[in-house]
Amino acid sequence: AGQSSIAIEVKGIAGLRRAITALSASPADYVRFAMERAGHLVAGAVSMRAPGSMGSRTRFVRVSGKGASVRATIAVKHPGAKSMEFGRKYYAVGYTRVGRRNVGGRKTVHPGQRARPFIGIKTGAQALGATKEPVARIIGDAMEREWTRLAGD
Repeated sequence: AGQSSIAIEVKGIAGLRRAITALSASPADYVRFAMERAGHLVAGAVSMRAPGSMGSRTRFVRVSGKGASVRATIAVKHPGAKSMEFGRKYYAVGYTRVGRRNVGGRKTVHPGQRARPFIGIKTGAQALGATKEPVARIIGDAMEREWTRLAGD
């Protein structure tokens, strides 16, 4: 599976990370909740753009990381999702069982399966591009709230 991220420029992120580490024993709750909201938003956009039954197999998995360095994980649990997003040019051929292992190889096919991205991992468009502005707004608001919370402590 591929990974992608939405780059959002937030002024003072390094200072926020230092402040969370130095001033607060508690995690950055506002940032964590914002990433969860953003993850559900992106998962919904991916689900709407996914072809066939892939839409119903799209899920927001979790928010991981600590402090201001958190990330949301979204998964499309479908065998054709990777080929649909990235394309395909290698196919398995000649696999047979020899003892306890499979023996075979792969065949390169040109042009192969054409990529039809719906998430936007390589291009930055599609679902990730459509949700970039709302996600930036959600995370920016969370960063401001976190600064306010740390200033009040």
